[in-house]
Amino acid sequence: MPKFLIWTLIGFAFLNTISVANSIDWSQDAGNAQRTGSTTEDPLEPWTFQWSFNGPDANGGTGNHLYDAPKEARTVTGNGNLYVPAGTQGLYALNLSNGTQIWHNTTTSFNATPAYDNGFVYAGGSDGRIYKIAAATGVSQSLNLGSPLNKAILIANEFVFAV
Repeated sequence: MPKFLIWTLIGFAFLNTISVANSIDWSQDAGNAQRTGSTTEDPLEPWTFQWSFNGPDANGGTGNHLYDAPKEARTVTGNGNLYVPAGTQGLYALNLSNGTQIWHNTTTSFNATPAYDNGFVYAGGSDGRIYKIAAATGVSQSLNLGSPLNKAILIANEFVFAV
């Protein structure tokens, strides 16, 4: 087993026990550990616009545009929130129903998709640390893995994997 993977698994043994995410959440890249990118849920119609983040202002201009998302940065959901990796702008937690900001972590650049499980968001930082962030409060702890983490976090079989 590669040395990097061993340290990742050992490091997270003290942080948390991973559980199976709620099936209604899109808790990691492509929705699940298999990376299928699909769901059996049918979106209810009629569709209506709810809210916008990092998008156009009320006049259709760029007034609300905060950042250009990194290529590997996709959003995930969990605990009623949307988690948005925003590169050099950090990581945002937004209320899923109305878009209000719950917390904003600016510790480092977050350039890739985080993962949500059991009340925590796991996100790889460009500073070589993997962060375990309390979904409700934004309070975090981290483990130094020594190299920038710019690919999506994977949660599978009670383990957190980082590349």
